[in-house]
Amino acid sequence: MDAPNNRKRVMIVEDEALIALDLERRLGRLGFEVVGVADNMLDAIEIFTQTQPELVLMDISIRGPADGIETAQAIGKLGSPAVIFLTAYADEETVRRAVQTSPYGYMPKPIDERALFATIAVALERQAAANRLHLLGATIETASIGILLIDASTDARTIVFANAAFFQLSGMTRESVLGTTPNLMAIEQHAEPVRRLSRALADRTHEEATIEGRNARGEPIWFHVILSPNAERSGRIRHMLMFYRDITRERRAEAALAETMHLEIANQLTAGVAHDFNNLLCAISAFADLARDEPDEAARGDSLGEVMEASRRGQYLTRQLLELSRRPAADRTASADLTQLLTETRAMCERLAGFKVVYELVLDAQPVFVQIDATSLERILLNLVANARDAMPNGGRIGVRVNLVDEGAGTADAHEVAMLEISDTGTGMDARTAARIFELTFSTKPGGTGLGLATCRMLLERAGGAIAVRTAPGQGSTFTITLPLADGAARRPSTSKVIPVKERMVGASCLLVEDESSLRKACALALTEAGFSVVDVASAEGAFEKLDAAAPGLDLVITDLIMPGQGGGAVLEHALRTHPEAAGLVITGYMDEGTTDLGSAVEVLWKPFTAAKLVERAIAAVHAARRDAL
Repeated sequence: MDAPNNRKRVMIVEDEALIALDLERRLGRLGFEVVGVADNMLDAIEIFTQTQPELVLMDISIRGPADGIETAQAIGKLGSPAVIFLTAYADEETVRRAVQTSPYGYMPKPIDERALFATIAVALERQAAANRLHLLGATIETASIGILLIDASTDARTIVFANAAFFQLSGMTRESVLGTTPNLMAIEQHAEPVRRLSRALADRTHEEATIEGRNARGEPIWFHVILSPNAERSGRIRHMLMFYRDITRERRAEAALAETMHLEIANQLTAGVAHDFNNLLCAISAFADLARDEPDEAARGDSLGEVMEASRRGQYLTRQLLELSRRPAADRTASADLTQLLTETRAMCERLAGFKVVYELVLDAQPVFVQIDATSLERILLNLVANARDAMPNGGRIGVRVNLVDEGAGTADAHEVAMLEISDTGTGMDARTAARIFELTFSTKPGGTGLGLATCRMLLERAGGAIAVRTAPGQGSTFTITLPLADGAARRPSTSKVIPVKERMVGASCLLVEDESSLRKACALALTEAGFSVVDVASAEGAFEKLDAAAPGLDLVITDLIMPGQGGGAVLEHALRTHPEAAGLVITGYMDEGTTDLGSAVEVLWKPFTAAKLVERAIAAVHAARRDAL
């Protein structure tokens, strides 16, 4: 008979001295180490405390007021040995009490040595398995990521286990989680990541996604979710595992990096824009002087036309700076027309590239909508153009091209994506450098921060896209960006309706609130010429008085957002209470987060704007309000 390879420690609890001695000898022959023999509960507890044996052979009938079953219960509170009961009694009540202690074996006397060895071997294996299971359970319970076990055998798909980290992350209680379906805590329950996870849970397949959510405590939170099938040995999937990792801090750090990159680009553009704007102001002043002193009407008209053209170019420059100041959209389902964005930013990119560099843009005339917000996409583009310029200190060419390509062609996962290529004729990079350029803080520029390309990759991966580079020393570099198409459609026509400027709103009443007197006069004149009956005031407090005094049926409230005293938000709130039938139009040059919190019924017109654009948006707002009232 083979003995165990390692000497396991055994304690014997037996009140018959001869039987105890016989057991000790047998265990010695079998390769075990007997650490002590007791015949009552107190001695047994003392020996166990001092020696911590892995195995206890326990007679049920022992000396003292407590029997072997009670002694096993007491020892179980001090450790987790494998207990085997030895007894001459096998009545129903004794067996019932013994079973309640969860023993690893139950052997009747007299003891057969072969049976004893087999029972001990099984008991020790069961103990090892129980210890491994306990360790696994403790690991899961104390893990820093949230873990759910889901019963996927029925359509209910209910949670049967959740660890402490999940309760901490979610802010939920055990009672509100167990027996319910998984709660993804997403702010947008119909967002694509939520739909993918829900579909994978129903199909019992692997999936992972990053979700912006809010926990039960009302705290904003970002977390990465991994859903994984838990297959049995037969291959059948009856349970699913769901892992939640809190990435809120990572996302805040990423946002800080994106802002830093944005400031770097803004600093590079500011000097050029200031130079251009100064030239425009000089032109406006010169032509205005000429128009004022020009007696000939035709010549005066030409000078005023030049003033208007310079003003239009100044508006475009200002709009570029304002757009550059915007933060990425909070809506993770945002989309942008890649064709339109590249067209609108061409002048900015040419200015950033500098006069030594030729900027070539190759575009299809059709719109290409991609799944990323326009501000993030613009930041990526400007960063790559700045990098390309720096790689060509003596000048060169930057080429920008857009294509639609099939990814995974010939497979079940085939789908069309947008590909944006930005190439330069610069110095290029060797393979070792190219492999590191997307690492945080790695830079090839003296004094560079290394934030730009790392942030580009972060913004693209957040949108489900990717970035790669092809380069070689002396052969320039080509950065390739792939982005998923928005809503699964490559191209779609614009659905915006343009209201003809010549349309008049005769009799429509309008309250105009603007603290800048010259702008207020110009807006009031343009609206009056379009048929509006305009009342204009210079402050929110003045607007409150007019709103309280106005008769029902006010058509439109136009207000600046930022004014001394109470701002445009307070004006709109007051108007909503006193004249719920009125449309709202905000005019502002401040593109911050508060601007987008005005409600879906409020239109925003960004400064600077033309008189024609003001009238167009005012008419559109009134039409929309009247349609909603039907």
